[in-house]
Amino acid sequence: MQRLLTVLAVVLLAGALVSGSSEAASLRHLSIERLAAASEACVLARVVDSTVGWSDSGRVIVTTYTLEQEEVLAGEPPPGPLTLTRVGGELDGLALTHDGMPELTVGETAALFLRERAHGHYVISGLRQGVFRRHGDELVRDLRGINGAPSRFERLSLDDLRSRVRAAGLDRPALNREPNGERR
Repeated sequence: MQRLLTVLAVVLLAGALVSGSSEAASLRHLSIERLAAASEACVLARVVDSTVGWSDSGRVIVTTYTLEQEEVLAGEPPPGPLTLTRVGGELDGLALTHDGMPELTVGETAALFLRERAHGHYVISGLRQGVFRRHGDELVRDLRGINGAPSRFERLSLDDLRSRVRAAGLDRPALNREPNGERR
């Protein structure tokens, strides 16, 4: 019973922490331009691995993905594989979910808006709104349940997304990186 109460408390705390902005708390629509403003990079990447475990504190279930970069659309992430972590997952018979938290599948390719937490270690900006899944020649963003969204799904080409994130200023040089890619 104590474990269940701890997990419930952590779920509430994780929701509060993940929903730090008013947009995330109410799941209001974020335009591509607003996502770009909240991000350090936008990459087209393939999910090559997924693991579920406990956070460093041992109190929150997290899912960690390994991403293979296919193209950097904007920003300057370090070369090579990227690590992406999200709150939630299922482990040891316990499940932790958060409304709006993106779930990725090994093998899928998506354009992702990213914020860096540590060198090469990222979270998705805007919760699931920061994920544009590749379906053939188009990218699709699932906006179901998002307040103020113009439609249930947003579809655009990779060229259109690339142009919009660069026009929004995400293609600026990273000011917190040394020339070798290390954080200052």
